[in-house]
Amino acid sequence: MFERKSGILLIAGIGFFAFAFLSNAVVPILMYRHLPEKPVSQLINGNLRYQFEDLAQRFPAAFEKAYGQPPAEPEKAAGWYDDQCAKALLLGRQIYIGEGCWHCHSQFVRPVPTTIKSIL
Repeated sequence: MFERKSGILLIAGIGFFAFAFLSNAVVPILMYRHLPEKPVSQLINGNLRYQFEDLAQRFPAAFEKAYGQPPAEPEKAAGWYDDQCAKALLLGRQIYIGEGCWHCHSQFVRPVPTTIKSIL
């Protein structure tokens, strides 16, 4: 078997498959097993909300068409931005699943629970 190139290539192929399985499946599982899944409402932090508000400032017409007008009062606006950002994340996740992006891309992009009740 090892006298021919095909035998060596077979063993190398099996070895590379095992290495790819370990590096892309087992290692991430071991690295992230202690991290709990979070609902969308817990994923929104200051940086994410800043980016969402930046979209509202950079593209006001498109943002208002998609999400509406934010309240004028800062206290209500903060909650409104959080709610709208959560809805945008949920919509993005649904598109991600619906378009089949998970076939090629890792779920580490959106590690959120799949039930609607636990999301909002």
